[in-house]
Amino acid sequence: MGIVSYPLTAETRYTPDFANYKSYVEDSYVKFIEAAGGRAIPIVYLDATETQNNINIGDMNGLLIPPGPTD
Repeated sequence: MGIVSYPLTAETRYTPDFANYKSYVEDSYVKFIEAAGGRAIPIVYLDATETQNNINIGDMNGLLIPPGPTD
C-alpha cells in the first residue's frame, strides 16, 4: 500500500533531524499498514519540477493519502 509523504514545513526543513530531506511519512501510518499485514511503500513528495518514475500506483493494492500535518 502506498503512502503519500508530507512536504517539510519551513520550520522543520532546517532542523538537524530533517537535514537533506524534502518530505516525511509519519511512522504511525507505516505501523498501521504493517499491523494489518501490508507493506508500506512511500510515495515521496517532490517539487513540481521533479518527477518520480520508479513507482507504478496501478501495481499497488491501495493508496493512503494522509491529512495534512497538525499543529
